[in-house]
Amino acid sequence: MKAIATTLAAMLAVVLATVTVAATTSIIESDAIISDKFRNMGKAKLEEVARASAGLIRLQGWRCDSISHLSEMVFSRGYNVACNRSRYSYDIVDRGGIPTVTIDD
Repeated sequence: MKAIATTLAAMLAVVLATVTVAATTSIIESDAIISDKFRNMGKAKLEEVARASAGLIRLQGWRCDSISHLSEMVFSRGYNVACNRSRYSYDIVDRGGIPTVTIDD
């Protein structure tokens, strides 16, 4: 149990570091498709969510250098993310309070 808590703490630290790094350019592609739910957050919060999402995806060892698409899921608690000119698609789902990333085939 202690190992799991340590791993989760390390993952969270990496995600927070990704979010708090001051960016000179946006991680969101200029022609990205962003749902109203995320767009209505405001530019700064949207950028924060996009960077955190990309950080979670990269923690799994997958590619996500830029966000092409970001939208909420209809039937689950989570959202869909497409990265790198929509080359890679992922789902980020809340599993018992822990964000879990899966490849969206």
